[in-house]
Amino acid sequence: MNVDEQSWDLSDAGDRAAFEAIRSALYVEGYQGGDATLTLEYPPKDANVTLADNVNYHFIAADCGKQPETDNGQRDAFATAFPGLVHCEWSILSGYDASYNCIAWSVDEDNFWYQKLDSIPGTNYVGIDEVYGDNDGVFEVDDDMDPFYLAKKGYTPTAVDASDALVMYFSGYHGAKRKSCSCGAGQWIMYESKCGKWERIEHVYDQLNASSYGSPVRYYK
Repeated sequence: MNVDEQSWDLSDAGDRAAFEAIRSALYVEGYQGGDATLTLEYPPKDANVTLADNVNYHFIAADCGKQPETDNGQRDAFATAFPGLVHCEWSILSGYDASYNCIAWSVDEDNFWYQKLDSIPGTNYVGIDEVYGDNDGVFEVDDDMDPFYLAKKGYTPTAVDASDALVMYFSGYHGAKRKSCSCGAGQWIMYESKCGKWERIEHVYDQLNASSYGSPVRYYK
């Protein structure tokens, strides 16, 4: 309800029904970090006093970037592709860009598109199996992805989880890199992902799970 004040006369049947209809679904949502107060007042019938209570809220948000737009379908597109994303817990860091992909960004590059097998001569499409792996025409995490991260960043697989890793590799061929920021008042583990040709986003570490990206199968450090 987008108003500063709303009241119901509970002695009125219509007002009472309207209040009951929203009571179980009443919530407060913030789209960026900050504080707010919700004041509840109840004037008892035939009394000269008003009972009141204040509910104080502290909002936390992913605010390194900008919140996705709603009027052009941007937020809906991401919500459909990644149903685990929670409003205000992710933000857009850069625009649509077909010149690089998630694997490139996970090693801090924005001028290559790393694909599983073969390179495409004369383009910025580089094959991981061909260039960094065992060049056997089969993409394998052990023989191709691990050598790629070792060659690019000196990273090796680690037994730690997302809370201490620098890169997560997902089973559906996606790489996300750790983001050091204070989003979520420092309470969230944040990662960055370049989503194919789509925008680059920041997100809570596990909110891309249960999508076409699958789930993390490797952590690198």
